[in-house]
Amino acid sequence: MTPDEVKAYVDNLRVPGLIPEEVPVLKAWLLKHYAEYDRVDYNVRLGKGYDPGPSYPDYARSMSILNSQYRLDAVAWRGNVATIVECKVRASASAIGQILLYRQLLSKADTAPASIACVLACVSRGADVLSLAESADISVETFAV
Repeated sequence: MTPDEVKAYVDNLRVPGLIPEEVPVLKAWLLKHYAEYDRVDYNVRLGKGYDPGPSYPDYARSMSILNSQYRLDAVAWRGNVATIVECKVRASASAIGQILLYRQLLSKADTAPASIACVLACVSRGADVLSLAESADISVETFAV
């Protein structure tokens, strides 16, 4: 895609599941990195979710499982290499924990990638969060949105 095509794609992107304040963060990350990847998947569900059991109708069980699975903001793919992108207005230790869990779940998925990189895209972050992210091999990118 040309830079103009990427901008048009990002401008028109709708991302269900992302809170409105985080959408500009994801769009800023995409404007910078989209061309580096073959594709980007959004609102990716991982984990087993909660099954309320056989006493519930199948549709209710299915809905419960889907609604309780973890949802990754985005997974960018280059071949069989995945990059988990978690977007926050303010990066925190809990965001690092989310990414660590997502990396573990993605590595155990049926279609596990050859390797997984992780990015925490944010508007602001503290020095302690940056240090923690670096120790966990998570890149932190800050965007003015």
